Amino acid sequence: MGFNYGAKRPGNLIDATHTADTPLQVSDWVIMFNQSKQLAGNQGMFSSARLFTSLTTDGSKGYSPAFDAAVQTGTTLLLGIWGSSGPAQVTNELNALEQAFKKFPTLINLVIGISVGSEDLYRNYIEKNAANVGTTGATIATYIDQTKDYMNDLVKSGVISKVPPIGHVDTWNAWILPDAGPVVDRADFFGMDGYPYWESEQANSIDNAAKLFQNALDKVVGIAKNKPVWIAETGWPVTGNAMNLAVPSVQNARRYWQEVGCAKLVGIRYAWWFDLMDEGPPTAGALSFAVLGPGNQPLYDLTCPKPTSPATTPTTTPVAASTSTPPGQVAVPADPIVPYLPQEHYVVSPQTTGSSSVPVQGNAAPYQAPGTTPGTTPGTTPGTTPGTTPGTPPGTTPGTTPVYQAPPATPVVPAVNTAVVTISKTSTLGTSYASACTASFFGNFKVEAPTLILPLDATNPSVSYKTSFRADISKKTPVLFNFDICETTKGKQCSLTFYLPTSNTIVPSWASAFNLSSTGGLDITAVTGTKFDGYTMNAYKQAATNKIGSITSVQPGTAWIISTFDCPHGENLGYVLESTSGLDLSFEEEAPLDKNGYGHGLFINVC
Repeated sequence: MGFNYGAKRPGNLIDATHTADTPLQVSDWVIMFNQSKQLAGNQGMFSSARLFTSLTTDGSKGYSPAFDAAVQTGTTLLLGIWGSSGPAQVTNELNALEQAFKKFPTLINLVIGISVGSEDLYRNYIEKNAANVGTTGATIATYIDQTKDYMNDLVKSGVISKVPPIGHVDTWNAWILPDAGPVVDRADFFGMDGYPYWESEQANSIDNAAKLFQNALDKVVGIAKNKPVWIAETGWPVTGNAMNLAVPSVQNARRYWQEVGCAKLVGIRYAWWFDLMDEGPPTAGALSFAVLGPGNQPLYDLTCPKPTSPATTPTTTPVAASTSTPPGQVAVPADPIVPYLPQEHYVVSPQTTGSSSVPVQGNAAPYQAPGTTPGTTPGTTPGTTPGTTPGTPPGTTPGTTPVYQAPPATPVVPAVNTAVVTISKTSTLGTSYASACTASFFGNFKVEAPTLILPLDATNPSVSYKTSFRADISKKTPVLFNFDICETTKGKQCSLTFYLPTSNTIVPSWASAFNLSSTGGLDITAVTGTKFDGYTMNAYKQAATNKIGSITSVQPGTAWIISTFDCPHGENLGYVLESTSGLDLSFEEEAPLDKNGYGHGLFINVC
């Protein structure tokens, strides 16, 4: 989950020395990214950022300073390439990305995807405003191909290790146009902007908002050809004029967050809320979707309802979460290297997952036709300046806007279960230690997440599959997890860990569910090799391997430490998880969100 960020300075960062026209610096981006992570009641959840352009705004054609801040804070990115200013703009964007990737070798691990264009089709075919131009579907498709070719060349030259998903962001009614066909064919993902507030021709009151949003989502999923659908923008205004039956207010924004954000997005699919802070100086009575108000405090409660099922009783003594924070400071969560990875639309009907019955994806549906003032309001693309975003901060007198103060959270900590694990004392990957790192599920450590998750098909042993966020482990399908260990881990200890919390032991409690169809165990095997892209079952059978651990019974609500060793900095590691005793387990790989939180799957903790 994350926020949208424009390239212009938000009102909260305007002061005597920084006007609205002062370009954002690295320090400004660090402030915004840390503020999003530290939102009361949701520390660590908003750990991603969507950018509209990859260029800096100082005219130098260099890369955005947001990249420096993302590396510093561990913020993941949906990158943007502006698609409505001609081919020279796209070339400049790609050159800037190359500069950034060369300077920051780990930046690629933070990139969730690259959006080529934003609402270009809407502006070209629906809005048709000469002052706010878009472009054709064929043109965007050409830019997508250009971006894919460019990224593939960067992989071949060793600048980056992988090509991230490359897609496009547009409104639902633009996605379903026949002219969008070339983009539908080329895009790896579909980014949807959805604002029921702007559905002025519909019954768009807050009572009907969740239904309108779902209708929009269903429309896009219906044409997506089983590709991921991400929510690039959505939100509800806290101030401004009514749009038909839609009334801006803090209370309605809170309700929209609960009924759309919590119920349909959090832990279910990638989404970027609009927005953390509005751009430009405050204007009294202006339309504002901002979450932060005066004093940089959240205007409404952003926590999600807790599950109603009783908590699982730990079978062993829990590890207490650290509560040490310097006086006067907000606890900053550990910075994960990769994003929280929510579930995509692999299943389109409800199924029993984890400890509760939820739809893993749900057939989704139309949101809205965007608003009436092009380029200045959500639901329409930012105006002619690449990277700008709609809306302005709340215009009320400071101190008069209701400010939400979340109560302190008391996390439920999963049991740490090492009793059922056979831990190798030595392995080809390093030496085990009986030290604090062995029990380090919390604490200020980095998290190395897999760069590849590849099924190994026993039925078709010579077939290789593309990487996925999803792991489906069964008797006939082991899964390989590939880790590229960062150079910065030199001299540190690493713990290979496997997490399977239930929904009521995940901190926060909103992370997505899993599907344990058949109980059983896991064998964990280390695989030697330098390249795992395109790996097959035959390659696994022929490789040198070392079984490093076994989980005899995989039970929800448990975390296992498989092995602890000297971090092999700069190396490429492979681990295969194989089903034993009939285990059939499916889950989305979700990075631990902070020092109090768990995800699902296999990770390496660096401590």
